[in-house]
Amino acid sequence: MTQGIAQKFTDAAWRSANIVIPPLPVLSVPTTLWAYLGTSLAASQNMVAGAPPIIEVGTPEYPTLPIGNVIRAGPTTSSLPYGKGYLDTQVPDESKSFTLVFAARENGIGAGAAVPLACGKVGNAGGTIRVLLGFAAGGGGGLQCAIVGPNLAPVLPVANYYRLKTYLITYDDPTFTMSIYDLTDGTSITATGSSFTRSQSTNSSFTVGLMPVNTVGTGSASDVAMVGKISGSVNATQAAQIGANVRATLALTGLMA
Repeated sequence: MTQGIAQKFTDAAWRSANIVIPPLPVLSVPTTLWAYLGTSLAASQNMVAGAPPIIEVGTPEYPTLPIGNVIRAGPTTSSLPYGKGYLDTQVPDESKSFTLVFAARENGIGAGAAVPLACGKVGNAGGTIRVLLGFAAGGGGGLQCAIVGPNLAPVLPVANYYRLKTYLITYDDPTFTMSIYDLTDGTSITATGSSFTRSQSTNSSFTVGLMPVNTVGTGSASDVAMVGKISGSVNATQAAQIGANVRATLALTGLMA
């Protein structure tokens, strides 16, 4: 553990004296999820000490080519020939303010966008937090995060969303402000919702891929290399520091995000 967040220094074969891991920022809120995904479920566990185990639902894949070191997650019943399953992190929705960081791409354009991360109440297909990446996100190519309560669903346009990139979404309650960052391309968007606090999920955890209440569909699969959740919001400087740390760590495994 370093400053409240676990960092990955495994995969020694990829290490290089030319790769420097920038430090993570000092945060006053806890980190509940920090996982680098790929090769197997055993190698894709939450790195936060004392965290519950991540479990598989359906048959998500761990492809080695052409990208490698990712999990491919999608609808458990779908017309897609791959990624028919998701990961349940068993991390609850325990804070109104939150920060999500992940490295992902949309794999294949279906009737819906890819869902790299989500959290939703049973019976609520919309979810209390739903992240959409790809062609169908907000009606165009981009990254969207929708939450229940302050009526927020901003969309950040993303070029070449089928390439692996590092993203960060942060929401602050009670200012009702969300910022979405494409940390690979250096773009962002900020939006403020109505004066209603965010609704939290009381009986569902964060999932990598489609949420349990929406496992059937024709949405695209997600290739996800890293996921993290911080139980509070971060500022732009901290977001950049987190992105630099994640991207350098992924470079140790041969991934550029």
